[in-house]
Amino acid sequence: SVFENVVERFGDRTAIEEPGRSIAYAELNRRANVWARALLAHGAAQEVVIGIHLPSGVDYITAILAVEKAGAAFMPMDIGAPRFRFEAILRTATPPILVTSRALLPDLMARLGSDSNTHEPAWILVVEGPTSASWRRFPDLDASPAEGAYPDSNLELVPGVDDGSYVLFTSGSTGEPKAIFGRRQG
Repeated sequence: SVFENVVERFGDRTAIEEPGRSIAYAELNRRANVWARALLAHGAAQEVVIGIHLPSGVDYITAILAVEKAGAAFMPMDIGAPRFRFEAILRTATPPILVTSRALLPDLMARLGSDSNTHEPAWILVVEGPTSASWRRFPDLDASPAEGAYPDSNLELVPGVDDGSYVLFTSGSTGEPKAIFGRRQG
């Protein structure tokens, strides 16, 4: 992939900086490879939408790269979105996996439990800290490690240019969020 070519050339250089934390390209790639394998083991596949409920930063970019490496489509979820929009997006996209942080998990659970018509994911990948994450089976939330059991080497998957890459939601002219499904070819 283009990203892996950049990693080969500039692996030790800083890829992302945020207050109090930075990550080099090589480490970002290794972490995304582990998460991608974990996503695949929990149901990620071509045309499967994975919701990303994280603030901007290292974990957000790691999640996007992991979803892309797994061949699935990522769906950014605005952590500040009004409840009705959040619920409408989940009903429309029906992601089987959501990625969030430990800090945002209570908010996510409150949003998921607020409406009996809201789609409930099968799995939640919870980012626990700079180097760890865990899987939570919805709705009981018993934790199991997400890292350590998967290799950090590059994956051999090569998504096709017609495969889905992302799902974005506009405000919609009717007030209901409208999905846009982007393909890898641009």
